[in-house]
Amino acid sequence: MTSMKDNKPISILTDGDEAMHKAIDDVFDISNHRLCSWHVSRNACNNLKDDEFLRNFQACIWEPFALDEFEKKWEVLRERASTPKQKEWLKMMYAKRDSWVESCLREKNFGGMCTAQRMKSMNKYLKDYLRKGVKLFECIPAIDRAMLRLRNTTAKDGFNEKYSTPIFKIALTKLKQQASLIYTHRCFVLIRHEIESCSALTYDKVMYNFGGRVYVLSKYGESHNMVFTTVGKICG
Repeated sequence: MTSMKDNKPISILTDGDEAMHKAIDDVFDISNHRLCSWHVSRNACNNLKDDEFLRNFQACIWEPFALDEFEKKWEVLRERASTPKQKEWLKMMYAKRDSWVESCLREKNFGGMCTAQRMKSMNKYLKDYLRKGVKLFECIPAIDRAMLRLRNTTAKDGFNEKYSTPIFKIALTKLKQQASLIYTHRCFVLIRHEIESCSALTYDKVMYNFGGRVYVLSKYGESHNMVFTTVGKICG
């Protein structure tokens, strides 16, 4: 907060450390807190040994189910738990569902990020240049080569952003054109995926309530899987 002039982050990702979780709740009380999906998945591997059981749990991490659909799938998981350890772990994870279940995080902005692996990936990146047996006087030139590669990648991204135009598919072309003028080339690829996902929705009906509108949408061929989008001020 000192480096950001007392501005609190809108969203923050952590690996689930309990002390850090408590500190974030105390200091960043208005921030969206998400647990790293990679760490949640790894913990599931340690606690849920059955392969099918594990796949069903991981679907709750990644798939944007409607909330009622998530609850149904979670009930199946609870019934399938065969040991006290599994039942206790599932109970603990359900209590934290607002910080790791995709269905509960859909309305919160994390900029396309779901893991806190940036530092670990940087370590791996440097390890490609600092292999076993590298002498001390060879370390700095090796790190320089790694940094040069990163700078080249950044320069390439900047060139593509300035001198190239993203490829548009048919769906919602005007919206994509506007997004391509606002975001960087790499960020636009993520935004384009979101726009294309929205283009698969069909309009069902609109409800007027308390001065606002609630649009009811559903995926094509999946009328039971509804999405509610609110426009305007809804007072409750």
